[in-house]
Amino acid sequence: MAFSLLNIIDTSTRKHVGDIKVDSTNIEALAIEKNGSRIFANIRDKSLVGVIDREKKTVTKTWPLGELQGNTPITYDEMNHRIFVAGRKPPSLVVLDSESGKIITSLPIAKMTDDMAFDPASKRIYVACNEFAVVFQQKDADHYEEIGRVPTGFRAKTNILVPQLKRYYVAAPRHENEIANVKVFEIQ
Repeated sequence: MAFSLLNIIDTSTRKHVGDIKVDSTNIEALAIEKNGSRIFANIRDKSLVGVIDREKKTVTKTWPLGELQGNTPITYDEMNHRIFVAGRKPPSLVVLDSESGKIITSLPIAKMTDDMAFDPASKRIYVACNEFAVVFQQKDADHYEEIGRVPTGFRAKTNILVPQLKRYYVAAPRHENEIANVKVFEIQ
């Protein structure tokens, strides 16, 4: 198909109640605005971020990501109006203004990213990549600093951040003599 559908499900009744059509063959990830009606979607096949209005059930805007391709994970800092998009070519994290779509900055990451988390309390962004999790500190809405690259393992690029437990979990698949495992990191 030349398009994708975001299915709308009523979680109380478990019934399909509608769809949102997106002109894309590959929507990779979504970030949902809590205090508004927008969803930000990684339109991977076109190197765009789509802005979807949940109430109107339509894509209202698309924003280009400059040179970034293979945009896979996306997360959102609602308080500072910043969208974080990580991609594979070149391996980088792009920061967008969520009001205008303007690119604020682009930062290098490790290869083959697949997942990302943002902790509003610590102002840290965790980008899971092949072999490493790259951690950035948000200085303010427009400035970011890489504070570390933590070894995680071959293709260990699926993550979840649980700030309440001060834990960052990264799933590592089986590789050669190493069994599949979940690596647990204590965050500070």
